[in-house]
Amino acid sequence: MKPCCAYLICMRTTCSVWRTRISGRGRKAGLAVAAAGVIALGTVFCIPSARNTIVAGVRALFAKEVPEDAIDAIDYEQQGREERVIPDEVLSDEEVLEQIAAQDRAIDEYNESVTVTSDYYADDEYLYELAVFYEQQGCTLFDLGKGAQIDYVENYAAKKWFSKGFTINVQVGDNAYGHTESTCVFKADEEQLHNFLDYQLTRINYERRGHDQEEVTFDELWTKDVDGEGNIVYTGSWTGPDPELKLLDSDSARYLTYEITYDPNTQIAVCLIKDGGGVG
Repeated sequence: MKPCCAYLICMRTTCSVWRTRISGRGRKAGLAVAAAGVIALGTVFCIPSARNTIVAGVRALFAKEVPEDAIDAIDYEQQGREERVIPDEVLSDEEVLEQIAAQDRAIDEYNESVTVTSDYYADDEYLYELAVFYEQQGCTLFDLGKGAQIDYVENYAAKKWFSKGFTINVQVGDNAYGHTESTCVFKADEEQLHNFLDYQLTRINYERRGHDQEEVTFDELWTKDVDGEGNIVYTGSWTGPDPELKLLDSDSARYLTYEITYDPNTQIAVCLIKDGGGVG
């Protein structure tokens, strides 16, 4: 599956929407799962020149830059709605059409409830500066705490790995050849950071089980290093097996990659997750 941001870092998947995949072989519609908190109505990136404008303070805070051709998840979802193709037999079924409309409304309502502006983090100079950095590039800020409050199950897990923070989600490239990038910025002590790493290990092993792969341990997934500024850096990745059945030439093994930078002094973590590949 290659929709924008198949996961919102740690939030559950909630709704399904009709999507269109565009390739050289034409359009292909189907139901795809949309990540909670990722998609809704919004605006396109309208200040491309801001992509390379990073104030000194943010550079010191190791912000993960947004790719030049990225599309904010909210706008990407709207684009998908405008391009989706619904079969004639569905168009004549009012009940199914209402279900589709209800799904769209549920996604919009959820995202509206968890979306915030940079001012929401004004009480923490480091979170605020990073929030401004991403906001000025047209990225929607999805608050981690608000999302956790809505989802009781994830609320239990989320409380253990962050104090406050947000996620931005973008699509890089099209459905066929592109991938999702999620950047999670959060405040955490070192114990909470370790819980975050454990949480992602659980996610990776879930994927591995689903692809008949052996599970990995914490040390097998994560590589720890220290950068020139004294920040702790964790990297990890997973690649699934190549699909046995390829519906399109672009179909490939699904993958997840992680790059986490953590400053023990400010207790700020910035995690970039790239999610791509898949079938159909």
